[in-house]
Amino acid sequence: MSPHRILAIIRKECLHIIRDRRTLFLVTLSPAFLLFTLTYVLTFDVQQVSYAVLDQDRSELSRRYVAGLISEKHVSLAGYVSGYGEVDNWFFRRQASAVVVIPPGFQADLERRRSATVQVILDGADPVVANYALARVRARTQGFVIQEGLGPLSSTGVALASALPLDVRLRIWYNPGERSLFSLVPGLLGVVLVMPTLSSAVALAREKETGTLEQLLATPMGRAEFWFGKLIPYIVSGLLSCFLALMVATIWFQVPFRGNGLAFSLLVLDFLMATTGLSLLIASFVSSQQAAMIGNFLIFFLPSFFLSGLYQPVPKRISPSTLVSYSLPTTYFVTIARGVLLKGVGLAELWPEALALAVLAVVSLGLGIGLFRKKLG
Repeated sequence: MSPHRILAIIRKECLHIIRDRRTLFLVTLSPAFLLFTLTYVLTFDVQQVSYAVLDQDRSELSRRYVAGLISEKHVSLAGYVSGYGEVDNWFFRRQASAVVVIPPGFQADLERRRSATVQVILDGADPVVANYALARVRARTQGFVIQEGLGPLSSTGVALASALPLDVRLRIWYNPGERSLFSLVPGLLGVVLVMPTLSSAVALAREKETGTLEQLLATPMGRAEFWFGKLIPYIVSGLLSCFLALMVATIWFQVPFRGNGLAFSLLVLDFLMATTGLSLLIASFVSSQQAAMIGNFLIFFLPSFFLSGLYQPVPKRISPSTLVSYSLPTTYFVTIARGVLLKGVGLAELWPEALALAVLAVVSLGLGIGLFRKKLG
């Protein structure tokens, strides 16, 4: 065994790793990237719950009760609601996970050790967060009764947690049966509609491999003409696939469709423009179909499945996972699909998501058109 031959092979492989971008990524960068992504993927803890409060008592005791509700690290007060008519807007704009209603006479009833009732209105479009929000209200209510000494007293004069005089009543909007299917299926629409965009990236990479792309670029065709020619067929096929997927959702899974079909179609078109533009942009930096598939899966598909709010809401605080989430078109479409199908909202309520998708589409298309020929050259 010759050390010189071994060293020669080592030098050759090191040069190969350094010069080949795909090998460099797989060997050196992919483990760190996968660890970063999978850590957030496999963490299903609810990271943030926000309550809105309808305080009809406006007493010192009701204010202390609200302060107790938000005393935990991951629980926050979204604001105060002036009436039941505003609850829809708080849920439509995803400003609150639940609305806690404190009735009139709250303090007077508890001070006289009479039973009082607190109502919790939950957004059933996301059962995971709704159940967590309800559990926290019940736990903090029990702690509040004990802390304030409002429960039945034991022989030592300590308030007991049993037979609480403060009852928590539940009301669920949009999904009264708390069926997780009603929340999951609309959200999954944004994930499965990534498939047409993946096909566009693979098709572009295939033309690079076969050499037909250079033949097209040798013609007088402009970069924008070429890019939109690649874009439009996959957007049309995406619209068709969305219609078929929507039929499965509403007919087979019996998920309600409470919104406007035309408005939803426009929002789907907005989403497909953003996803296809980003997918083609990724494909413009690789030279093989395999690399295009791996790149789209790791950068686009996998984070879209787990970091888009499909299983748990996107945290409001700034973090690496939050930045990744809001760079994904699927994050906005999960909100759109649940809003249209379950809540019946339209463009007036979903314009922030529509605007974000339009910005992603314009940026990705602009970068794709501006950098594509340069990358080939």
